[in-house]
Amino acid sequence: MSAPVRVFLATTKRLVLGNYNFPSRFVSTTSPVNSEPSLPQYTDYEVSKEDFKYVKKLLPPGTVPEPPEDGKPTTTGWVPQTGNINEKIYWIRRTKNHMLPVYLGEKNGGASQVTSIRKIEGDIWAFDKDLRHAVGKMVSKRMLTQINEVSRTIKLKGNYMKEVGEFLVKQGL
Repeated sequence: MSAPVRVFLATTKRLVLGNYNFPSRFVSTTSPVNSEPSLPQYTDYEVSKEDFKYVKKLLPPGTVPEPPEDGKPTTTGWVPQTGNINEKIYWIRRTKNHMLPVYLGEKNGGASQVTSIRKIEGDIWAFDKDLRHAVGKMVSKRMLTQINEVSRTIKLKGNYMKEVGEFLVKQGL
């Protein structure tokens, strides 16, 4: 390397880095090597829309399928609502998957369990009274419930998912 180039590099190094004493392993005085990386050669391809019908069968459906029209229970355990909603003083809206909105929540690391019933429409107090009476008979216990009129939910202290589900199916909700 010639003397003028060395002087130029030293001056540039001082201007860019200041008067700091950086170890030489962190400072490079050579320029990086510019070389174009060789791109891999891909084979040509052809777009075929005829074969997409086979791919379409593998894709999940975009919406939840409608429940069967015959009104019979399915093999998965789904049971349709029975009766007319207008004749009932309370009813339960189904979820978007047409299932009963009955959920089990755990508190304190699973030490206490709470059964929640959501999407209650109509007279929530009459529903609570009938629910406590029916489920209380099934388990031979006095039921502790919490009613939230704003969110239209009822919570029962304990795991009563099976009993609540049976009650709702029996009521046709």
